[in-house]
Amino acid sequence: MEDSGHRVPVSFSLVQWGVCVPSSCGATDIESALRSNVATHAHASGVEVRVEDKMCQARVDPLPAPKYGMRIALLVFGILISSCIAATLLDSDNYRARRPNSALMCFSLKKNWKKLTDTETSNAEDIDCLNGVRFMSALALLFSHKQMGLMFLPYINRTDLAEITGMAWSTIGRTAIIHTDAFIFMSGLLTARSFLNELSRKGKLDVKSRLISRIFRLSPNLMAVILFATWIFPNINWGPLWPQVVTTHSQLCRKYFWRNMLYIHNFFPFEKMCLTHTHQLGMDMQLFIASPLLVYCMWRWPKRSVLGLLTAASLSTMFRYNATIEHNLSPIVHYGVSIAQLMRTADLSYIRPTHRATVYIMGIFFAYYLHLRRNQPPLIMSKMTVAFGWLFGLTLGLVVLIGPYNTALLGYVYDPVEAAIYSAFSPILWCTFISWGVMASHYGYGGWFGKFLSWKYFKVFTRLAYAIYLTQFPVFFYNVGTTKAALYYSSLDLFNFSEFGVIVFLSVALTLLVDLPFQNLRRVLQSRKANTKENLVEKCDSSEAVFSKNTGNATNDNEAAINRDSDLRRRQGSIRDIGTNL
Repeated sequence: MEDSGHRVPVSFSLVQWGVCVPSSCGATDIESALRSNVATHAHASGVEVRVEDKMCQARVDPLPAPKYGMRIALLVFGILISSCIAATLLDSDNYRARRPNSALMCFSLKKNWKKLTDTETSNAEDIDCLNGVRFMSALALLFSHKQMGLMFLPYINRTDLAEITGMAWSTIGRTAIIHTDAFIFMSGLLTARSFLNELSRKGKLDVKSRLISRIFRLSPNLMAVILFATWIFPNINWGPLWPQVVTTHSQLCRKYFWRNMLYIHNFFPFEKMCLTHTHQLGMDMQLFIASPLLVYCMWRWPKRSVLGLLTAASLSTMFRYNATIEHNLSPIVHYGVSIAQLMRTADLSYIRPTHRATVYIMGIFFAYYLHLRRNQPPLIMSKMTVAFGWLFGLTLGLVVLIGPYNTALLGYVYDPVEAAIYSAFSPILWCTFISWGVMASHYGYGGWFGKFLSWKYFKVFTRLAYAIYLTQFPVFFYNVGTTKAALYYSSLDLFNFSEFGVIVFLSVALTLLVDLPFQNLRRVLQSRKANTKENLVEKCDSSEAVFSKNTGNATNDNEAAINRDSDLRRRQGSIRDIGTNL
């Protein structure tokens, strides 16, 4: 009962009893009544009963007036929606010709929809199969998060739920941490590849503009979701579990949202975090800030930098191993794991960039390898090499994914050494498997699987991935919070396609209303800044030309005056000669 967690099903091992009573009854009254009721049953002796004020709700008619924060949130969303409507109505060739750099047109739904659904535009340097890897990893995380949401629900057949999710196959969901490692790996790969290309063209990095671009990419969406989850979401519905999964989270966001906006929220306890699933944004931003130095050293001094990066990756691996041994952490949601153990794992390893840097550095190494091969002939591999590569890669992947199947079984006893070995080496093995799959698919040795990963419509998903990542938990917990009756569990509950459809719809809306408009706005501001610089250069050039012209005229005037003076002196000399002769 003392375990805390607004995003972890702390109540799964508790018996929850919902009752309807007159609003004049308080939490103390209900707790006393339940305690006396339980006391009548001999087999229930020693059972603890607890009712807290935050568990109780009362219907309010009419709805209370919106608070100050909610008014601000409604105003922000009203401005965004109005801007999109106005821009869409004005979106025409005539208007774009008269106002080519109009900030308002950044919000045009017509323009942004074309950009979102564009599957033809591509860059020669793109790695198309990464779109498929991102889709597969996001899908696996989506199902893992969905299962977490199911654990909150009041199921009648809770024993069946425990038995079904305690089968060996459930290890696929229990090892979900490896899918977050895949995103960290891809982030390091894409960041380093972009930096290396810029260094090859210019010989230097414009870190400031890259950081501004990243803030424009991440912050607007994050701010919009925080505003909604903090001020609007708690007021749109109610239910027995609503205070636990919605209201409590809203109260935390009111206190700590500034940590998210500064991307430092992963330095604070998991149970005190606003939008806990965004911890990866903090880690990714911190690793991104360190990446320019790492990539520049790799480009400038490759041999010495390889040794330095290998040392950093080894230290990160050692941090994970030692922390798991010392604090009894568990990277796997094993059978019988306590909420306290999961929270320790999150706080002391899972959300720390120093513990997750290994695969980010692997991404930098892979990007450097691809960079070295950019001007070389296509990679040629024999059939034997390709077959061995896929066999080796799949073996590593399966070892990580289903190797710890015994942790899901009833009666499993936690072993800290076993957990430490998995925590230290599973990210390396999993991202080695991904590296091989990406390289083989990129160079044409992926077969049908490589073609699937490179399917052009995954580009659309890539543009939606960030919004899907942000919106899935609010949707899951809305359905949990509004559940008002006991349910019967079925394994098919995991595949709630109507719920997934709502997530996709909200993700499209967030992308069109916030994500793409602010990316367009960044480009407009950059183009205006560039035009301002060009105008200043043109004015300076014009001023120099005028100055040169005036200087040239003055020089000509001086020369003419000197010539006139010389002519006058010659004439005076001639007059003197004539006088002398006379």
